[in-house]
Amino acid sequence: MGDKFVIGLAVLVGIVAGGNSAPSYFVDGLLQLLVVFVSGFVIWHNAEERLDRRVTFLVLAAIAVVLLQLVPLPTEWLNSQQGIVAAAGIDIESSMRPISLNIGRTLEVLAWVLSLSLLLVAISKIGFNEAYGLVPIFLIGVVCHMMAGIVQYSSASTQVAENMLGFTFRAGMFANANHFSALMFISIPLAFAYFYDRRRLSLFLIYLVAVLLVLLAVGSRAGVMIGFAITLLSTLILFRRGVFGTLSLLLGSAVMGVYGIGLWARISQEGLQQGARETFALTTVEGIWDNLLVGVGYGNFVDAYRSYESTEDILNYYANHAHNDFLELLFEGGLPAAVLMLLFVVVFFKRIAETIRLPVHYACSLSLLFLLLHSVVDYPLRTMAISISFCMMLAILFHRGLPAENPDRDRDNGPEILQAEEPV
Repeated sequence: MGDKFVIGLAVLVGIVAGGNSAPSYFVDGLLQLLVVFVSGFVIWHNAEERLDRRVTFLVLAAIAVVLLQLVPLPTEWLNSQQGIVAAAGIDIESSMRPISLNIGRTLEVLAWVLSLSLLLVAISKIGFNEAYGLVPIFLIGVVCHMMAGIVQYSSASTQVAENMLGFTFRAGMFANANHFSALMFISIPLAFAYFYDRRRLSLFLIYLVAVLLVLLAVGSRAGVMIGFAITLLSTLILFRRGVFGTLSLLLGSAVMGVYGIGLWARISQEGLQQGARETFALTTVEGIWDNLLVGVGYGNFVDAYRSYESTEDILNYYANHAHNDFLELLFEGGLPAAVLMLLFVVVFFKRIAETIRLPVHYACSLSLLFLLLHSVVDYPLRTMAISISFCMMLAILFHRGLPAENPDRDRDNGPEILQAEEPV
């Protein structure tokens, strides 16, 4: 039980304070140190516990593809594989050099990957009930952001505070409104599962109304659409269990009806145009093909992207990211990144198929799927708060343990949602 609170502290602090997505951010460095210290302690304390082999494989593969870019290779061969060397007019005289064009940036990414990998392993090693016990801690962190957002959008100012943690709060305690929206909508399935487990669907409706109102207030088009879809799909938990009451059905229908009207009004007013995102994507694809085999180095997107921008684009846009995490990873990591992403997709969907009948796992799958969907039009996983949430849900989904079924457990108190309907 103590492990849950130890690692829960890192999860809560990371979600509350990890709202910035700028590189070289000192608070993220502190959060990484906290995660490494806490995760290392939990892993040591549960050293005898085994992991799902797929988790071990994914962790080692992710670390390996980053380390690969730091290994010295023949310069002449690398120059032939990295078109950016000629495009940017880079003059390299040494006979050996690493793939990464900026080792410092890639080392920052390596630190990020190592800390989150340790967190994933640590949560996977504690008992399943303890891992599931991180969900209410996660929801507390979401509520903290939600309260900041409510104060923010109910006031005349669009900012809660400037430079509170070294950056300006533009949505809740996030520097990016889209990432704030991502945290809101990925919390919906987990909240649904948790409150259903506690037989408190009325509390969930209150939580849901608050989240949906905040999503509409933020104005992220992807956020409001995904919020609508993820809520509808979350209700399948109830359909499968056959526990719809008349009142809950009516209230839920009313909430989704009103939100649907707000969603339609938002889209009608602002449309679905992607604007600069299309330009970023097309330019990034050009860079991908020019450096397909080895990439340009993790963390080097900003500098590398400039070599492929047209003069008109330079005057009109500033590209800090591709606004498509998959394209950005391909640009930075090349073919090894593509292989890693493909392997993750295969392993991920195989695990979904194995656990689809378990409501908590279903909730985690929904949140992870829609977070990956959001990554097609943005870069939410570059934010520490979202990355920590991602690791927590992934650890629960791939956890080896399941609680033993206890037929004598009182219906009002027992975690039925954690119990498998049949062996998996």
